[in-house]
Amino acid sequence: MRYVAFGFENSSKEDQPPVIQYGTDLEPPTQVEVVSSKECHIMDIPKVGLEVDGVVVENLDLYSQPLTFTVALRYPDGAEVRLPIVNDHPQVEMAKLPPGFSLRLRPSTQH
Repeated sequence: MRYVAFGFENSSKEDQPPVIQYGTDLEPPTQVEVVSSKECHIMDIPKVGLEVDGVVVENLDLYSQPLTFTVALRYPDGAEVRLPIVNDHPQVEMAKLPPGFSLRLRPSTQH
């Protein structure tokens, strides 16, 4: 089983960036912080989709998806963040980011 999620880890800590989380039932989840130079409000939450072979779908069901795909975040202002997943592993260094955005891999908390 595999999953992708996006959101804020703790809604009471507004100074923390939102997180893309990708995981499987066999390994601890990988968490990637989406850092932006702009202030983030509830209306700025992006639509999350999966891109496979150039087609983006908003269905996050990974059951029938290949092990290589891209997580696509589409913000209301048109900014797009794209995080490739290659052979079931997020590739932060290959991400495509709009100006003012960066990704930061969180260290694993599970051993």
